[in-house]
Amino acid sequence: MTNTDHLRFALGTIPFGTAVGRRETFDLLDRFVDAGGTMIDTANNYPFWYPGCSGDESERVIGDWLVARRSRERVVLGTKVGARPRTPGDTTLDDVEGLSPKVIRAAIRSSLTRLLTDRVDIYWAHIDDRTVALSETIATMDTRLKSAGKDGELGTCTYDEWVGELRAVTGWDEATADAFMDDHWDTYIGEPNPELTAYFTSLRPRYKTALLSNSFVGAREREQAARGFEDVADQIIYSHEVGLAKPDPRIYALTCERLGVQPAEMIFLDDSSGHIAAARAFGIHGVVFHDNAQAIGEIEALLAAHNGEAQQ
Repeated sequence: MTNTDHLRFALGTIPFGTAVGRRETFDLLDRFVDAGGTMIDTANNYPFWYPGCSGDESERVIGDWLVARRSRERVVLGTKVGARPRTPGDTTLDDVEGLSPKVIRAAIRSSLTRLLTDRVDIYWAHIDDRTVALSETIATMDTRLKSAGKDGELGTCTYDEWVGELRAVTGWDEATADAFMDDHWDTYIGEPNPELTAYFTSLRPRYKTALLSNSFVGAREREQAARGFEDVADQIIYSHEVGLAKPDPRIYALTCERLGVQPAEMIFLDDSSGHIAAARAFGIHGVVFHDNAQAIGEIEALLAAHNGEAQQ
């Protein structure tokens, strides 16, 4: 836990982004902070049981509010892990993710992405998982890795330095640390999207293309080996290499500069509405990814509109 000295009262957020809509959520959070509230409590599964929901909704809308109001430093942010169903669409707690180290590593990364932040102040175990011992070592590792992880994202340490810190914190030998990092990279790289990759690749050479990633030290080498990204884009801009990360408008300016285009000439696709909002504020055409057909359709419509204007 960090930043918890001034806790006054907490706000639960189960229905935020669903039963409580986006505008109402923003209004409630504004009023809460203005009234002196500091603690925002959410989870990585709120509200998975609500019809049509995945469990992402509460964290996502809170993240959007944090960015829109620039309020991350004004609040104590807590989220939870352990009680998200393994199977999408399952509205019960019969088969949940649990609290294994692998689950925790993947879950905190996903929560930070949805919350559009580099840290949470309080990380709760949402359930009692008696199959796993949450040792003092894991608690210490969690605290230290959050700090080192930000260093890795913005490139203020080398990969070897980061792994060295990991070994120092955990007491692991080289083989154990290497196995941990292999698991980390499997989770980080994730599953491919062949249809979207093929579409993106087909845009060249008619259009200049770039990949813009909030990345981690070592990502370029790992992703090239696994996905061959350098073969499908004109530019790849990694946060750990340039010292900037989405949604900082400076990274959008850098992308425009490297592609040699103006913001109004760029289309930006991302699955984070907060990142898209920041890009749009900078003057870029933003498309929030929901599925392949929707994303490709919106991009094609923007390209057609641009080409029509160019011909007039």
